[in-house]
Amino acid sequence: MYTKAMARRPRDPEGRRRAILKAAAELMMEVGVGAVTHRKVAERAQVPLGSTTQYFTSLAELLGEAMVSRAEEQQAEVDQWAVELEETDDVAAFLAAAAVAYRPAPAAARAELAFVVAIFDKPQYRRLVMPVDDIVTDYLTRHYSPYVARTVSTFLHGFWVQSAFEGIGVDQEELEHTLRALLATAPPQTARRDT
Repeated sequence: MYTKAMARRPRDPEGRRRAILKAAAELMMEVGVGAVTHRKVAERAQVPLGSTTQYFTSLAELLGEAMVSRAEEQQAEVDQWAVELEETDDVAAFLAAAAVAYRPAPAAARAELAFVVAIFDKPQYRRLVMPVDDIVTDYLTRHYSPYVARTVSTFLHGFWVQSAFEGIGVDQEELEHTLRALLATAPPQTARRDT
């Protein structure tokens, strides 16, 4: 709730804007995109309710910029993935180790799913949601068949979500074994009709 103490804070428009974006990103992770409101954001950021509309013309703009801010924070990690993936001599071992290290906490997994759902209404957000998936798919498409690239990327994304929500133990050796099998998979043959 907004208090008089907040009103006495020195003016810092950029700081207030960052606080609003941070609050929006946190709420998206905690309650999902659809449950975020101007009021909840203002309360979390400890700013007057009118501030959210002062800096952002709509809730959609606020959420969109919060997604961008979150993606920018993750970009260094994503860039490192791209470099290491190009340099590795053992793709399955690298992906297994990286998948375990990257495995999101339940709140982060919930956010990922919330962002994925948001894409149905805002397709332009897609590039902000799954940058690691894109890095993996782009690399694999250059070195394996598109079928294998899609299969491995889908498997890894499912692994992250399932392991976060179910709290399952992770056996990196087993994960590596599965990835080796997927990387060796041949695309299914298109059935031919007898004429």
